[in-house]
Amino acid sequence: MSEQTDLLDLLAASPVAGRQDEQTTQLLAVIAGDPVHAEDRRRVVAAIVADADANGGAVDPNRVRGALTNDHGLDVTPQVLSATYSALRCAGALEATGWGWNADTRGRNSGKPMRLYRLADRRAAA
Repeated sequence: MSEQTDLLDLLAASPVAGRQDEQTTQLLAVIAGDPVHAEDRRRVVAAIVADADANGGAVDPNRVRGALTNDHGLDVTPQVLSATYSALRCAGALEATGWGWNADTRGRNSGKPMRLYRLADRRAAA
């Protein structure tokens, strides 16, 4: 077992794994509901649903990010991406299923643990 796997097991067993403080939750809610970013949000949700459809309901943020990336990098506001995931989790549309490794080298997040999801409620994602 690798040191990285041990870290994931520790995070999964942690009683606070995946939780956010109240200020972060409020900030993500503001970003997720900001009408200026409505098109970005629509595109993120569409990419998440398309990834789930292509993978038996499983959603991998690396694949979703890839679908939202062009030659110049991510083509939606990065904060909208994470805020949309948070809003979909709160709405019950996404359920965390485990951990994976982030492959985002442009955002300097490569190698960091990230949540993997399952699309649990398509209607809540709309």
